Amino acid sequence: MRRARPGALLLLALGLAACPEDPQAPARRARAAESPSEAPPPWAEPWRPALVACAPCHERVFREWSESAHARAWTDRNARQSSREFARVECRACHAPQAVLATGLDAIAVEREVQREDGVHCLSCHGLSRGEAGVAALRDLPAAPCRPRRVEALATNALCFPCHEPRQGTLGEFARSAAAARGELCSTCHFPAQPGRLGRSHGDWGGANERFVRTGLRFDCRIEGAELVVALQNLTPHRFPAESRSRALVLRVEHFSGAVEHRSFRRPNEDESQVDERLLPDERRELRFALPEGASPARVEALMKSFPLQPDAAAFVLGRWP
Repeated sequence: MRRARPGALLLLALGLAACPEDPQAPARRARAAESPSEAPPPWAEPWRPALVACAPCHERVFREWSESAHARAWTDRNARQSSREFARVECRACHAPQAVLATGLDAIAVEREVQREDGVHCLSCHGLSRGEAGVAALRDLPAAPCRPRRVEALATNALCFPCHEPRQGTLGEFARSAAAARGELCSTCHFPAQPGRLGRSHGDWGGANERFVRTGLRFDCRIEGAELVVALQNLTPHRFPAESRSRALVLRVEHFSGAVEHRSFRRPNEDESQVDERLLPDERRELRFALPEGASPARVEALMKSFPLQPDAAAFVLGRWP
């Protein structure tokens, strides 16, 4: 695991003394001082940064989350470029959502207008409606400071719906997969259980984790007559590559002559008329490349790119042949 962000951990070590607050925070504190018995705890206020709301008691989970795509949802370079620095307002809600349990699990998320730099933070998934006691959890712990209480939806794919279905279609893809037939969930892979500890990992189990992405694709090659046959097997329960229009699966075929062929699979942009050729859930697909008579390719690579024009040398290598 990469190190957690130094700034966040420094603040944690200093007792959270320098955490940024929204402009209304001083007024809130003044009101709380006047009526201390009515002051809500930090974890009950979604304008609080995760560093203040949850990290003091959940340091390990905070460290994991700090390295995740959820934590980077608002600050990620690709997200900011593809959204034109979030000038595309329709992108904002899922990159800085309010508590989805409060805004509804059957509709797109609602934008959080404060602490956007936290991206999809703790209270985006664990926060409850204003006035409800405690936070959403997989079990009841009434004696804990934040009073976790079991919320059934937290253990279902429905929790993922507001950000991953209305514009992405991922849950619909999952519903038709072999994983769904086996009774698995999104969290089976993206929030995996960890040996020797309660709860699940909140780390970077997504498209930016090279080792994790490799587990989603099987890659084989063979020669048949004058053709190279490349077989790709999608091992995930959703399209591969998933969701983001910036990601691309690229086959690179280099011949001994020096000629190089590329075949790209990505989600088309909204203004493109091309067909979406990404691999369907569980799909096995064979691609054929003509070879000069008596020749064989020097190298074949399956590459995952963060954006289509990323240089081949900077991409994840998911498979290589021979």
